[in-house]
Amino acid sequence: METAETKRQYRDYVEEHYGQHSPCFGFWNPGATPRPEKPKHGDAWGDWWYNADNFTLEYKSWQHYYVDLERCTTSAETMDWIFQIATKSWATPEVLGHLIQALDDVLEPQANLCSGGSNKTMDVRSYLQKQVASSR
Repeated sequence: METAETKRQYRDYVEEHYGQHSPCFGFWNPGATPRPEKPKHGDAWGDWWYNADNFTLEYKSWQHYYVDLERCTTSAETMDWIFQIATKSWATPEVLGHLIQALDDVLEPQANLCSGGSNKTMDVRSYLQKQVASSR
């Protein structure tokens, strides 16, 4: 079975290749260079990994669980996934943190779902299909 350790850890990869981490800006410094490449199929955040074949985030550790990204069309639906998983006995703070980082990197919710505190609707399938097509 392939584990998250054998997959590319997306944030480590971006840090190594783009050097974007800044204590002032967090993960990606938008003023430094163009946005790093988008996550690709198999990229991982801890034990969560992105399955671009069916647009899910999959948790594969001793427990198997998945988040259907196509059901994250609003900020409320996205938050519902986060809080649903938070109730699981295996959902440690680290597991939840990795999930939030994965959702942030894959969907860019601040721009696409809730910028300026306004709820937006997103066509996730179309958005992710464009990302997959541009990465080929």
